[in-house]
Amino acid sequence: MKCSTRLMYLCALSVSCVFGQMNGGQMANSLAGPQWRNSSMPSGKIMITGTVKLEDGSPLPGSAAIKLVCGGAERTVAHTSILDDFGFETAALTDSGASGVVNGWNSLNSANGDASSGTHTNVNGNLNCDLRAELTGFSSSTINMNNPSAFDGSDVGVIWLHRLAHSNQNIVSITTLTAPKEAKKNFAQARDLMRVGKTKEAVTRYAKAVKIDPQFAEAWVGLGFAQYWMNSSDAAEKSVLTARDIDPKLPGIYQILGYIASDRKDWNTSAQYLSEAERLDPMASALPWFVSAVAYYQLHRFHDAETSIRQEMQLDTQHHYRRAQFLLGLILVARNEVAPGAQVLREYLASSPDPVDVTPANAMLRRISTLNAKK
Repeated sequence: MKCSTRLMYLCALSVSCVFGQMNGGQMANSLAGPQWRNSSMPSGKIMITGTVKLEDGSPLPGSAAIKLVCGGAERTVAHTSILDDFGFETAALTDSGASGVVNGWNSLNSANGDASSGTHTNVNGNLNCDLRAELTGFSSSTINMNNPSAFDGSDVGVIWLHRLAHSNQNIVSITTLTAPKEAKKNFAQARDLMRVGKTKEAVTRYAKAVKIDPQFAEAWVGLGFAQYWMNSSDAAEKSVLTARDIDPKLPGIYQILGYIASDRKDWNTSAQYLSEAERLDPMASALPWFVSAVAYYQLHRFHDAETSIRQEMQLDTQHHYRRAQFLLGLILVARNEVAPGAQVLREYLASSPDPVDVTPANAMLRRISTLNAKK
């Protein structure tokens, strides 16, 4: 397995990077803030609650993000729990409109360190606001927040998710359909060799396939993957760029380009390429979501980083990338959600952490504990 991309987050997941995003006072304030499901709320505040359900009645396959959308801009205000419910604090709603939600929106913007999403300007009190859920592979119903009299107290009811057709994973490039028989044979043999770890032999077979048919885009992508696994990044980049010239709709092209950019610590380019890969096939693999989370983290785009890592954890049911939980903890702390972030780090250390994470995770938890004691 190639080391650079699988372990490149060693340089990204540093305690100093996280604590560079906030001072001690900010962290202490975050630790003192209201928590999900508190029984007592500050004056003028309420806890908006609700549930997310699938139309077919099955449980959610992962945690859904709850989005507050106001005037075309959106903000993640919560994630569903293991019971598929959610809650978030906002200013009290009134029958006059969504002024309470808008005030809550502004409060979230001013308190959150994620400067990459949502609007940080004053929002008009008459702005139309909707609540929806976001989960890969599903579309969401919306709940309009401008009519609080339609709610049962502060419970907005159910947000329904509709399962979409499967992603582009089964769409075959036209160049694969038109490739000569011998080229297809070498292509199939190369894929089988990759599955059993015979990367060098796979490169030979992929190279034969594209020699027979230079327009065989999927073979070029396969060759790029194999070359990348052999630490030949320049050759891999050349191969997938050739594939892009032939068929730019193959997500593997942008996965490889994103991994190469991350190895070069070109975080912005990596995020751009991986975003395109995820758009083309959001359910193809957990790894693009992991690497894009690291790239967004390095760019201080913590909202995007959290979205990516939660998608990775949803797809990676076998926990191939177990350090995702560590990264989620760091992201939450960087977003000033310190108490939830600390809990995630504790759970990670209590499970089967990567040994290199133990020292920095414990250092962060000690720092959080010290600041909490000074409240």
